[in-house]
Amino acid sequence: MAERAGRMKQAKPASEIDRNEIQQVLLRVWKKRKPLTLERISTIEQAGLALQAGTLTAAALSQALVEAHRLTGSLGTFGFGKATEICRGLEGILKDGSAPAASRVQQMTFLIEQLRSELDKPLEGEIN
Repeated sequence: MAERAGRMKQAKPASEIDRNEIQQVLLRVWKKRKPLTLERISTIEQAGLALQAGTLTAAALSQALVEAHRLTGSLGTFGFGKATEICRGLEGILKDGSAPAASRVQQMTFLIEQLRSELDKPLEGEIN
């Protein structure tokens, strides 16, 4: 019984988990998720190109909206607050069918460049 009590004292309560441990877990998860994130950005980018060409289908627009929404919801988890805001902007542009296509494409291109730049920045604790 004393041995069991000794082991229990060694375990950290959830509230005392080391911040570095959490950061390392987030880094591992980000490394696994980054390729999917980049695929989602490419889907949005392809929708912009189709919009520019006048060939954007309802299905491609819908998929781009889904991907922008998923990115908005997930990037903040990894500490990419600015990237989350950029994705909200992309989502808004994709939803706004009243704006001229050329203006929407220009805005999307700018935001996608910003988004890629944000995601190229290392996470806290990440070594490039």
